[in-house]
Amino acid sequence: MKQELYHWLYQMDLHRERFSNNDALKSAMLNTIKFYEIVHNNGAHLVGPINLHELLIDPENGHFEVKAGGDRDALMQDIDSVKFMPPEILNMKSRWSMDADKFVLAELLFVLRYCKHPYDGRRVLEQPITDVNIARQLYGNGRFIFDPADSENGLDYYADPEPMDTWRHDENSQLKDAFVQVFTQGFSDIGVRFNDNAWKQLIE
Repeated sequence: MKQELYHWLYQMDLHRERFSNNDALKSAMLNTIKFYEIVHNNGAHLVGPINLHELLIDPENGHFEVKAGGDRDALMQDIDSVKFMPPEILNMKSRWSMDADKFVLAELLFVLRYCKHPYDGRRVLEQPITDVNIARQLYGNGRFIFDPADSENGLDYYADPEPMDTWRHDENSQLKDAFVQVFTQGFSDIGVRFNDNAWKQLIE
């Protein structure tokens, strides 16, 4: 059954509908990439800020679709959308670009695979996010939850066993290395972020 990505991501583990099998997970990831490819191949168009309430997935078969609508200016002031923006946008150092799209695509792929936002570690979650400015500050200065060189914003197993176990047992080491690269070095160096095709090759 199709459901909003927001509700799927932020449901408690016991209530989250798992992907029915690895093929469904793979399809969801590839369908997400396909959406970005279609937009990017249509001239100079960008996907831009996303609204998790407008992204639909079906864990049974990996279906992915985007509902029409969305006000870009409003999304810039929405806490949950701000969590899915690259640091150069949050820190107001750049306008939205293809490199920004690359970063958000990586975040979406990570969420689908590990059921966790790549920066929602203990350091971020211990601070109440009561307004968009706090969200901008936290996610504009994030630390990857699986950063091999910095565990400050890591996960606690008693609170997040599912993403930790999934990461630990994920046999696609090249994909994991790509996530580490994008969410650590690529946080500030836009040149090491992956394009649509590169992600597809890592997943197929």
